[in-house]
Amino acid sequence: MIDPTPSQAPEIIEAAAVPQPQADYDVTREVGYYQLVWRRLRRHRMAMISAGVLVFLTLASFIVPSILATLAPNVYSDTPDLLNRFGAPSWPHIMGTDELGRDIFRRILQGGQISLMVGLFGMMVTVLLGGTIGAVAGYFGSIVDNILMRITDAMLTIPQIFLLILIATAFGGSVSPTVMVLAIGLTLWPYPARIIRSVVLSIKEKEFVEAARAVGSGNSKIILRHVIPNALGPILVAATLYVGAAILTESAVSYLNLGIGPPLASWGSMLFRAQEFIWEAGYYALFPGLMILITVLCINFMGDGLRDAFDPRSFDR
Repeated sequence: MIDPTPSQAPEIIEAAAVPQPQADYDVTREVGYYQLVWRRLRRHRMAMISAGVLVFLTLASFIVPSILATLAPNVYSDTPDLLNRFGAPSWPHIMGTDELGRDIFRRILQGGQISLMVGLFGMMVTVLLGGTIGAVAGYFGSIVDNILMRITDAMLTIPQIFLLILIATAFGGSVSPTVMVLAIGLTLWPYPARIIRSVVLSIKEKEFVEAARAVGSGNSKIILRHVIPNALGPILVAATLYVGAAILTESAVSYLNLGIGPPLASWGSMLFRAQEFIWEAGYYALFPGLMILITVLCINFMGDGLRDAFDPRSFDR
C-alpha cells in the first residue's frame, strides 16, 4: 500500500468526509404494495379515529341492545309505556323516551343495525353491479362500451329519489331491508360504473396486460387476475364512500315514510316519526340525526384516508 504524500492527505480526508451518493431506495424490495397502503393509512389520524368510531358504533348496535334487555328488561324493552311518553333525557333513559314510552337509546341502537346493514350491503350490490358493467365497458370498448355507457347515461338522467319512490310504492310504501338494499344498488350503480370504466381504460393499455394477451390468456382471466387487482385502490375508495351514500339514501326514503317500516326501526324512519313531535320533544329528532351525521362523516374520513393511502405519490419510506 502506498502512503499518501503530505500534499495529497488533505484531499483524501476531505473526500472521505463528504457523504457519497447512494442508490435510490426501493421500498418494494422490503414490503409489498398493500403493506405500503396500510402503512400510509395508519398515518392518517382522522381515518384511524373514524375507523375506531365506526367499529364502536357497529359493536354497540349489535351487542348492547340484548345486554340492556337482559340487565333491565322493564326499562329497556320494546313494550309501549304510555305513562312514560316523551320523557326527557335522564337516568335510566339517557336519550329520553318516544311517543309510545319506549327508550330512545335502545331504539337508536336497533336502528343502527338496520342502517349499517343497509349501508354495507347496499354498497356491495352497488359496487358489484356498477363495477362489473364499468369493467366490461372499459376493457372491451368499441360497441360494448358505447351500449353500456349510453345505458348508464340514461340511468343518470333519472333522479334517483324518483326511482326509489317508485320501487317503494310498488311494494306498498313500506319495504324490507332486503328490498331497500336491492333498490339502492339498482339506482346507485351508474356512479361506480363510470369511475371503474375510466380506471380500466388506463390499465388495459399497460405492458403487463399486453404480455398476458401475448401468452394466450383469455379476456376473463386478464380481467380477474390483472385488471381488477390493479384497479382495487379506486374501487375500495369508491366503495367506502358508497356506504355513506347508501345510509343517506335509506334515511331519505324512510324519512318520506316510504322506506323501512314498523316494527323495524332505522335512523331515517325515527326521524320521520320525530318530525311530528319536534316542538314538544326536540331530542327525539336530535339523536337519530346525530347518528347519521357522525356515521357518514366517519365514512367520508375513511374514504379520504384510503384515497391518500393508495396514492402512489405518497409512498415514502
